[in-house]
Amino acid sequence: MRYGLLALLITLVGGCATSKVAQEAADRCAAVGISERDPDFMSCTQAYRLQMQQGAISNAYGQAVNTPAPPRRGLAH
Repeated sequence: MRYGLLALLITLVGGCATSKVAQEAADRCAAVGISERDPDFMSCTQAYRLQMQQGAISNAYGQAVNTPAPPRRGLAH
């Protein structure tokens, strides 16, 4: 279950939210003075994308670890 949530989150971050993540990364790079014409723009956006993915994975892992196990049901004797 824990790894399933982590895999789902990685898929969502990597697949569906790509354009949103790319736009946010471009905005962050622009905020520090790196424009699309700058030769370091691709490196900057990739660094921000990886940082966002790492944060999402860390959050998912923390939630999975802190999720209590379901109660065990004993056998009726």
